[in-house]
Amino acid sequence: MSPKKLYKAAEFHYRYRWIGLPLLLSGMGTFLFAASVFPRTGDWFGLILSVGCTLIALTSFGINHDSATAYSLLLKKTDKADKMSSVMIHELEEDLSWDRRSTLSLRAHPVAAVLVPWLAVAFQTYVFLRVLCVLGVDFSGKGVCTSGWFGV
Repeated sequence: MSPKKLYKAAEFHYRYRWIGLPLLLSGMGTFLFAASVFPRTGDWFGLILSVGCTLIALTSFGINHDSATAYSLLLKKTDKADKMSSVMIHELEEDLSWDRRSTLSLRAHPVAAVLVPWLAVAFQTYVFLRVLCVLGVDFSGKGVCTSGWFGV
C-alpha cells in the first residue's frame, strides 16, 4: 500500500472510531431500557442481548482504533513518516509507551472495522424493538411481535 493510501486509511479509522461513542451511549440506553422493564416482563433474553449491544459498541471503537494504529505503524516505516499528523504521532506514541509489544503486533482489519458499527446499529435496533414487543407494543400493526424474529 502506498504511503498516501496508508495515511488516508489511518486518518479514516482515527475519525471513524468515534462512531463507537454514540453507539456505546445508545447501547447503554438499550440496556437501561431493558433493565427498567425487566421486572414487568421477566425477559432475560432481551436483557442479555442488551448487554451485547453495549459490548459490540465498544468493539466498534476498538477495532477502528487498532486498524488506525496498525496503519500508522506501517506509515511510520515508510519514507513519508514526516507527513504524519500530530494526532497520529501522539496516538501512536501513546500506544507504544503503554504496551509496545501488543501495539507492534496489531494488524489492520478495514472491512471488519467498517462493518462492526453497522452491525451494532442493526443489533441495537433489533433488541430495542424486541423489548417493545415483550411490553406488548406492536410497532407494525401486522402482528409482527407474535411471529418471526420478534416472536415472544
